[in-house]
Amino acid sequence: MLRHLLIICLALSAAIHCVADDTPVIVNLDFTNKSQSHVSRPHRVPMSIDIQACYYSDANSLVIVANGDIDASVAIYNQSDLMVDYSSAIPASFDLSCLPAGTYTVVIEHDSWVATGELYLTH
Repeated sequence: MLRHLLIICLALSAAIHCVADDTPVIVNLDFTNKSQSHVSRPHRVPMSIDIQACYYSDANSLVIVANGDIDASVAIYNQSDLMVDYSSAIPASFDLSCLPAGTYTVVIEHDSWVATGELYLTH
């Protein structure tokens, strides 16, 4: 009986480990208006646009999705501010397996706003 219980526990822990690997890492995005000036204005609630950037470590890919039709481009920059990948539309999917470990900046640009976030690749 103890042997069966041990086998069940091992199987469940392996299943939990497999499910945990598929969980995406959400890249936090900071939104700013392109038309913001340095003139003192009242404090307002930050922009809220429904875009998600998800990094899947098991597939080593970054997926950008939006709720609704958003006409924006996506660029990924390395630590030297060199563009390493680009997509002219959302949804966008990037294969990051060819990139070395390090910090990358994700920039999503629309006509009226820009969203930026950082992604840490550890391979």
